[in-house]
Amino acid sequence: EALARHEILINLSELLDISRYLLKPGGKLSLIYPAERSAELVFNMCKRRIEPKRLCFVHPDHARQARLVLIEGVKDAGSETRIEPPVFMNQ
Repeated sequence: EALARHEILINLSELLDISRYLLKPGGKLSLIYPAERSAELVFNMCKRRIEPKRLCFVHPDHARQARLVLIEGVKDAGSETRIEPPVFMNQ
């Protein structure tokens, strides 16, 4: 868990560079990332032409801010993004 959360072996830029290389045009990439880094994630995906297509924020409950973001990107796609309804873990 620490390896993923703290980017010990690979950072976001490297992950997206490798994903861009491995994905075919129209190929999909799904990630779960800390919500507070969602702007950085979207920026870096777009920079590599992996266009965010679906975004969903995951909240611990209705009273607290999102902790995670679920994001699906498509290589070499158009720029239309759909924001999905939020997910609440403890209802």
